[in-house]
Amino acid sequence: MAAITANWKTVFNGKAPIPARLALVEDGAQVAAFVEAQAKTSFGAAATGSTATVSSVTIASSRTCTAESPRCSGWSGRMP
Repeated sequence: MAAITANWKTVFNGKAPIPARLALVEDGAQVAAFVEAQAKTSFGAAATGSTATVSSVTIASSRTCTAESPRCSGWSGRMP
């Protein structure tokens, strides 16, 4: 659980390098161009200061989990 929590904190950390964040999510390479382009917008600039606290992680299956965060409540996804 600690590793999963650390990974989600990295994914939501706007100061972490984008390639490192995308490496932690399924299909990250497929959305890299979009994410890199968005990072150059005013919204992307604002997101560079973002962080998240992961308050809980629920394992749904061997490949799916849900991370709960006060700022990103209910966000779920798959880790590779």
